[in-house]
Amino acid sequence: MAQEEFSLQRCERILKRVEFFRRVPENNIRDLASRMTITHHPAGSAVLVKGESGKSMFVILEGQVKIHDGEHIVAEMSAGNYFGEMSILDSEPRSMSVTTLSPTTTGMISLEDFNSVFQSNPEVSWDVIASLVGRLRSQNHTIISQLKKREEELEELVRQRTKSLLEKNQELTDLLNRLHKTQQQLIVQEKLATIGQLTAGIAHEIRNPLNFINNFSSVSLELMEDFKASADEEEKEELLKNLEHNLSKILEHGGRAESIVKNMLLYSRSGPSEMILTNINTLVSEYLQLAFQGRKMRDQTFECNNIMHLDPDIPPFMTFQQNLSRVLLNIFSNAFYSIAQKKASNKQGYNPLLEVETSLKNDNAIIVIRDNGTGIPKEFLDKIFDPFFTTKPSGEGTGLGLSISHDIIVKEHAGELSVSNNEHGGATFIISLPVKSA
Repeated sequence: MAQEEFSLQRCERILKRVEFFRRVPENNIRDLASRMTITHHPAGSAVLVKGESGKSMFVILEGQVKIHDGEHIVAEMSAGNYFGEMSILDSEPRSMSVTTLSPTTTGMISLEDFNSVFQSNPEVSWDVIASLVGRLRSQNHTIISQLKKREEELEELVRQRTKSLLEKNQELTDLLNRLHKTQQQLIVQEKLATIGQLTAGIAHEIRNPLNFINNFSSVSLELMEDFKASADEEEKEELLKNLEHNLSKILEHGGRAESIVKNMLLYSRSGPSEMILTNINTLVSEYLQLAFQGRKMRDQTFECNNIMHLDPDIPPFMTFQQNLSRVLLNIFSNAFYSIAQKKASNKQGYNPLLEVETSLKNDNAIIVIRDNGTGIPKEFLDKIFDPFFTTKPSGEGTGLGLSISHDIIVKEHAGELSVSNNEHGGATFIISLPVKSA
């Protein structure tokens, strides 16, 4: 807007409304009005920027502005108000920014013109002080009100966030409970699948002692009949010795059958496992045989050369035997599965082999299980212990066996379980268990 659109008289009238200049004589007002630099600012434009030097003040002739520090608004002003006076009084950089809220016209008063008014009218200083005090009080009130409002908003935000967090926490708790329940169901599913493998092996293993018991019982009955019919004391003595031998064999094989049944019950028992004194060589030997017979029950033609090198110096030590047996059965069963797959590929000159070695190193029982089956693809080695990961075709594995085995060895026994591929094919699993005395 050009200066002539704001007549001198109009500028004088507006200046007289400014608190600073209430006691300034007419002739000084007229002179000040004639010296003002009048500028038009579009809406949203910056009139002053915080931090820049200032040697002038401004009177709003028309329009509206906001006094602010970034997003924080201290005041809004319209025609007849002024701003920028602080930099004139203390010669410091601008402490606030000023931006127009609507098309605005300002009149700029320079430091020289402002000083000339004070020099001619010293009594004006009281008006300046009164005006500044009033403005500071008003701004303080505005700031305090805004702070209170912001505090209330923050409190409400905290309440909402707290409520939201509590709801999310409850959702996560419910989800965790569902996941835990699902995990337990999957573990049971894996356990049942493994028990199926175990049952096949047990059916074969228990048949042998039962056959021995039946045979010795049958022979013993015949010996009893001979004993009744004999009148020769020497013959009776010999018959009694044979009966005693047969009964001891019946007892021996009955004990073997009982041991197999106990292991089955121990393995299938639900609930947390308990630490018991364990002969690791016996456990390895028994579950290797059970896994082998389980595979053979599935495939009558399956054969494998099972070689064991068991260190007799490993003392019995405390383990969660129920869970440890699950690990051994799982790894042995996987090894025989891998061997069967390689055998099925009709590879010429292939001789199935499973080697098991136990040893005692630095108070740790080491179990090495090495097969010459198909091995594990290199890109899958670092995933083999992940839950639900399996290299078997769909429907042939849950993907939980090795994951659970890893948890049993590492978390329950504070041991280590690792896997690697053999140079000439197959895989090697190494179990390390700390030897804990009772």
